[in-house]
Amino acid sequence: MITLFLYSMLFVAIYMTIVYLIALKKDDLSIIDVGYGPGFVVAGTAQMIVSNNISVHFIAVYILIAIWAMRLALQIGVRKLGKGEDFRYTKMRKDFGKNWKIISYIKVFLFQGLIILLIESPLFFIAQSDGIQTGILFYTGIIVWAIGFFFESISDLQKFVFKKRGNKGIIRTGLWKYSRHPNYFGEITLWWGIFLIALETSLGCFSLISPVLITTLLIMFSGIPLLEKRYKDNPEYQEYKKKTSILIPWFPKKEKKG
Repeated sequence: MITLFLYSMLFVAIYMTIVYLIALKKDDLSIIDVGYGPGFVVAGTAQMIVSNNISVHFIAVYILIAIWAMRLALQIGVRKLGKGEDFRYTKMRKDFGKNWKIISYIKVFLFQGLIILLIESPLFFIAQSDGIQTGILFYTGIIVWAIGFFFESISDLQKFVFKKRGNKGIIRTGLWKYSRHPNYFGEITLWWGIFLIALETSLGCFSLISPVLITTLLIMFSGIPLLEKRYKDNPEYQEYKKKTSILIPWFPKKEKKG
């Protein structure tokens, strides 16, 4: 297990270093957003190379993670075309001071690598588990993953098209009519689906850290709170907020008459 973990760390560290060097070359630290998804494939590939226990569960989860990761990279990459560094990373440079290069390498790139290893832990534990026949959890997990992937990919596409057509303001159509953050709902859901698949293997219960971590990050730290705070002074968003579920899709509240 230690050997597999060390190889995973090494592969991800090398990959993140390469992404970091590209970011310096491009003078754009937000390249990490595009490189984040493929990092999961790198970690999974390392485990595939080293592990002697490549089961149906491992192959299934590896494929599902790869599909999710490459879609995410494509979506962010297309959105980023023709644009410079994201304002968040420009602010980081200033906050980190004169040593911003080494600090950003550690706090942004290597830290993201650690997050990847934690979220991708179901695959790691599956690679260490005893073989088992596919059962109800395996197929339920795939269905839950598919639901999550649908919500994340379709809501991202709807928002992209909305902005591409020159629309201003807050998107309130499609899946965004039923949730203020349908993409985050999808992200959370698909990782719980992967956990269900892992749960069918002997060490899969230890991968609970994956869905708990992604759920916690998106609900309490890096996802929903940041966006809700960003639009706290936006009248249109506040009106939207009164009628629309924050995360789990549900029918909009009807306006009270009188």
